[in-house]
Amino acid sequence: SHHGWNSHAFHKACDDKEFTLTIYRTEFGKTVAGFTPFTWNNSKGWTVDDTSSSFLLSLDNFKRYELIEKERAIFCH
Repeated sequence: SHHGWNSHAFHKACDDKEFTLTIYRTEFGKTVAGFTPFTWNNSKGWTVDDTSSSFLLSLDNFKRYELIEKERAIFCH
């Protein structure tokens, strides 16, 4: 909420940054996080993660979710 809630605000803060850990609260009150070593950019499409180092975290139940499809690591729209 500090930087805004839309994709423009996210990209303003995160574009051209590597190794990002993004933490957010869902509309259902859950706290989740996502990590990627890849650079965010404002181009459209998926980033492939051949290293399988991107992942999601549920901070409510302390569970790590590994990347299932390396072709869909992060998505920029």
